Amino acid sequence: MRTEALFRWIAERHAIYEAKNAGYPKPWTNDPILQAYRFCNVYRELDKVTQWIAEHWRHPHASEPEVWFAMTVARLVNWPDTLEELGYPVPFDPTHFSEVLERRKQAKEKVFTGVYIVPAKAGFSSKAKCLASEVLNPMWCQRNDITESARTLAEFHEQLMKYNGMGSFLAGQVVCDTKYTSLLKNSVDWWDWACSGPGSKRGLNRVMNYPVNQSWQGSMWSDTMSDLRRQIKPLITEVGMPEIHMQDLQNCLCEFDKYERVRLGEVSRATTMRGCLKGTNQMQLLTEEEAFDLLCRAFYESHHETLNPYNPRHREATYILSCLLNDMESGTLEAYLEDGKVRVRPTVKQ
Repeated sequence: MRTEALFRWIAERHAIYEAKNAGYPKPWTNDPILQAYRFCNVYRELDKVTQWIAEHWRHPHASEPEVWFAMTVARLVNWPDTLEELGYPVPFDPTHFSEVLERRKQAKEKVFTGVYIVPAKAGFSSKAKCLASEVLNPMWCQRNDITESARTLAEFHEQLMKYNGMGSFLAGQVVCDTKYTSLLKNSVDWWDWACSGPGSKRGLNRVMNYPVNQSWQGSMWSDTMSDLRRQIKPLITEVGMPEIHMQDLQNCLCEFDKYERVRLGEVSRATTMRGCLKGTNQMQLLTEEEAFDLLCRAFYESHHETLNPYNPRHREATYILSCLLNDMESGTLEAYLEDGKVRVRPTVKQ
């Protein structure tokens, strides 16, 4: 078990954050990979968008029962300028939500990021109206049921996933924001729950010296994660870092997987949803929108149906695409087109 290797990555990445935050000049590390490539912070609470959400929406309303709904809006939009223009979304006004997003779109201003994975359904003229009507309004109308389900992180996550557009990845992001409010701060699984994803599974396989794409059955992933956190905890305490909860550890495993891909020369890995895209043989970097559109086309060519996050059979593909778009937005992964396939690699710092 390569616990020490993972811990070294965690400690060095956080040391980079502290040196940068203290205003020290580059280089903040002697590790050539950490110097050259972008990686997310060890603690999600240090990310810029999370800090904006926490300062402007979460902290001022932390004791209110509907704060989870605001966290849902925040992560569906995930862009502070839009969130600031929206204002705190409780009580929810679907018309106001749609109008603000549409106005920004018409002004050619950035509207959102994470919403790309929630396309407009038939009958809606825009994603904003679809989000307001099909995703957010049903949750708002049933907010009491959802609030009452927030006894544990696991139960809250399961309840959120019952609603249109709320896949495992997005629901997990909402849980991670809401756990710092009065609604979930005393949950028995506050430190010990996380939802698995493709990156953290690969990262855990690397730590365990398993084949990198080995699957995890039943509760084996969560049991192994719990054991890993127990081993990591005293190492982190010894160097004076804050204790790490399971959702942050899960994210660190995703980043560790990216680090290992570079170290082992695996940086040019085709995505799981690869597909032959006719007439696109040139190599070019892609924006989030371009990657989303091309991968949806690839999915259609492979499965002969349109990728639909509302379809339970598409949940795994939706999760993978959500993770990719999130990593592209955070700047830790970039997507490019080569030989008719969309490929991803860790982002090289400029």
